[in-house]
Amino acid sequence: MTPHCHCCPGTASGASSLISTVNDDEAASLGHTGQVSDVHIVPGDQLTTVELYGIWKIRDVVFAYEQRCDEPDVDDLDLLPTTTHLWFADEQGPTSYLRFLTHDEPWRLGRVCTRREVRGQGLSGRLLHAAHERWGHRPIKIGAQAHLERWYGSFGYVTCGDHYEEAGIDHVPMLRPASPSA
Repeated sequence: MTPHCHCCPGTASGASSLISTVNDDEAASLGHTGQVSDVHIVPGDQLTTVELYGIWKIRDVVFAYEQRCDEPDVDDLDLLPTTTHLWFADEQGPTSYLRFLTHDEPWRLGRVCTRREVRGQGLSGRLLHAAHERWGHRPIKIGAQAHLERWYGSFGYVTCGDHYEEAGIDHVPMLRPASPSA
C-alpha cells in the first residue's frame, strides 16, 4: 500500500481572505483564457468557518461524490499555518480550489478541483499560475491523477516515479523544478 499522499488537490468573503489578481496577460501566457477574477489566498490557521465549509464542500462534491474516492478527504493538514488554500469563488462558494503544503520538503500542491458547471474556463490553471508565482522558486511536488499527467506537464511538472493507487484512483508523482523567474 502506498502511503497516503496529500499532494496529489457558503461565501468566500471571510475577513481573513487575502486577495490578489492574476491578470489576463499572465493567464494567456499559459494558454488559459477567459475572465480572470480574484484568487483568495488564505493560510489554514486563518480560515473562517464559512471558508472552511466552502472548501470542504467543493472537495466533497468532486472527490467523494463525482470521483467516488475510497479514502477520507478531510485530514489534519487543512488548518495548519503551513497549509495555504487558494480558490476562486462565486455567490455559491468556491468554484475552483487547490491547497499548498509547506510543512516538509519538497513543498506540495494538491486537492486541485473545480465545480462541474464552471470547468473548461481555465480556473485550475490560473490557480496553478498563482501558486507558481508565489512558491515556484522552490521545487513543487504533486501526486497527480494519472489522466491529468499531460495537463500538469504543460505547467512544467515532470513524472518522477511509478504510478500508484490512492483513494481508488491511479496517480503519478510529479515534480516541478524550482524556477528562478517565479
